[in-house]
Parts: sequence; C-alpha cells; structure tokens
Amino acid sequence: MALNAPFPYHLDPEIKAFVYMLINPFTNKYFYIGSTRNSLKRRLAGHIRNRFNCKGGAKKNKIIRDILKRGKEPIIKEICRCPLSLQFKKEGYYKRKVGPIKKISPQ
Repeated sequence: MALNAPFPYHLDPEIKAFVYMLINPFTNKYFYIGSTRNSLKRRLAGHIRNRFNCKGGAKKNKIIRDILKRGKEPIIKEICRCPLSLQFKKEGYYKRKVGPIKKISPQ
C-alpha cells in the first residue's frame, strides 16, 4: 500500500490510527513522532498549515518552516498502525524506543 493512500478500514475495522515520524529531507533525521486518525497525507498537510502556531511544538514548527523555505516538505513515514484504543500508548512507546534524534537510513 502506498504511504499516503487512504487506510482500507474495511480490511480491519479495529485498526484506525497511525503512529508516524516526520523526517527532515535535508538531514535525513527525524524530528517528530506523533499519531493520527487521519491519513498521513492529511496529517502532514495539517502540520504544514499550522507551522506558525505558537502553542506547543515550537521546535517542530521551526524545522517545518525551515524545510519549506528551502523548497521541500517534511517526509512523513508510517511507523505502525493500531486500534484507536492503543493510539497514544503506541505513540509513547515509539517516542521512548526511538529516543534522541538519529539518522534515518535512506530507502
């Protein structure tokens, strides 16, 4: 399945959330881990739209602005899919597991 394709809920109605990371295309390092009930394409658009928001995520928003100024968009990469009941537990798990910013191998 393509990364930004709509999620086929009909295949498993329990799986309705994504955990994802945002990656800087210039450094190939992740700078944010989050979760969403929307498609990854829609979630990335939300991050881009809210890049000037002052509430929370100031460092993340600055990185997004810097990437956009240089003519690219952040890369959004799916980490896992999970039921809504586990969305925030899985997000927290991956934030702890991945730890400090590390280089992401190119695909």
